[in-house]
Amino acid sequence: MKNIFKYVALFAFVFNLQAQDFQGEAIYKSHRKMDFKMDGVEEGIEMEKQIQAQLTKQFQKEYTLSFNKTESFYRVNTSLAKPSPQNSMITIEVSGDKETLYKNIKENRFASQTEIFGKQFLVQDAIKPIAWELVDETKFIGIYECRKAIFKETYTEDVFNEFGQFEAKTKELTTTAWYTMQIPISNGPLDFGG
Repeated sequence: MKNIFKYVALFAFVFNLQAQDFQGEAIYKSHRKMDFKMDGVEEGIEMEKQIQAQLTKQFQKEYTLSFNKTESFYRVNTSLAKPSPQNSMITIEVSGDKETLYKNIKENRFASQTEIFGKQFLVQDAIKPIAWELVDETKFIGIYECRKAIFKETYTEDVFNEFGQFEAKTKELTTTAWYTMQIPISNGPLDFGG
């Protein structure tokens, strides 16, 4: 009986040690849909298409989330800009790719470093809990069986109305997340987790 207990205790210790060292990286790609319209310009349709294509391309970014059981580091992957054709009349460049985010779920805190107009800012705060709604839907992402969760929130945004004045508009944002029980962490990209 003593030998069985020693093996069980040794197995539990090795499993616990491996569970504490669990770490990895996840690559995320962002895509944004934009509705861009130019009113009152006859040549606007072709120009709209060019601007729409450039904006869509500018907002396609790749991010890396490095994580372990309690901490994560989220950053944008940088790459060299591709040369644009010389005959293009319009060139659009969206900046703001210098943000990094550190989260520590054990200590319930985050730190976000960003650059605005050439100045570095560091924001530190507590992680806000997210009320995920677990959905009875699964799919495979790579080799992982994933489950679906959604989070709905309403927010208010100031927009210009037809009179050139600010107007508060309330909108709903739905976030869909796919998670797997095979990766035992509670961290995710941006400020998502849980």
